[in-house]
Amino acid sequence: MHLRTTKRIRQEVKLHDPIGADREGNEISLMDILSSDENEVLDAVVLNIDRGLLAECFGCLSKREQTALDSRRG
Repeated sequence: MHLRTTKRIRQEVKLHDPIGADREGNEISLMDILSSDENEVLDAVVLNIDRGLLAECFGCLSKREQTALDSRRG
């Protein structure tokens, strides 16, 4: 039973465990590599929501109105 437990633990990787060092000798963890700017993620989500809302509104327009907006998009 103990072998099964240790086998499972060996395959686990924690985000804060050191995986190497940078040129200056500072430890690098997976969290350093995988992290992203919170604003980037938030901006992408808001942009997707806005595009969906815009597509819904665009579908409610007449063909003439859609053509007029398409020509302005350039």
